[in-house]
Amino acid sequence: MVTANQQGELADALLHGWCVHDLAAPNSEVQFETLTNLADSALQGGFFDASISGFDYVIQRTTLSRLRLPAIGGGMKAASYKGSRETVDQLEELGRAEVKRSALPHESAKFFFCAAEARRHLGDEQSVSRLISATLDLADAFGFHELRVRAGSLLDARRKNRGDLTTLQPYAADQSDPMVKDGIGRLCALSHA
Repeated sequence: MVTANQQGELADALLHGWCVHDLAAPNSEVQFETLTNLADSALQGGFFDASISGFDYVIQRTTLSRLRLPAIGGGMKAASYKGSRETVDQLEELGRAEVKRSALPHESAKFFFCAAEARRHLGDEQSVSRLISATLDLADAFGFHELRVRAGSLLDARRKNRGDLTTLQPYAADQSDPMVKDGIGRLCALSHA
């Protein structure tokens, strides 16, 4: 699924993701982690409503911080692409509370980075700086080198006032493909579950 995502193959990512989901025990960590990955696939494909639905489903149904923080961060990014500042604000507040109750530095750093990306997309540069600092503090303290590089790049772009590095370039998805229709439809249906 991850490989298909990286190659821009949304139909394959959705097909494999839903297979894993359907084989996993109901309401298990595997199902929730897979739903987060499916929601990220939808985000990468430009299906923001489906993405939000998947992330929200996970947020509402698990108490595990290692699963909630990625879903909250992903939800913030998806909401920012829909222009929903109110949802981004609510999710950031929820994410900060989750960080406080968790002992997960990597997931916390990734949450702060996703929050910075969402805020950057909304043009909230003051918040971007604060969130990147939180990301860098954790990345430096725990040796999260990839996050350090990504956060540093986002901060440098902000300082140089270069273009928006967080602008998502959705890959081309054949919306008539039955696997895309079904996979995205299943994610959207989660908001009614």
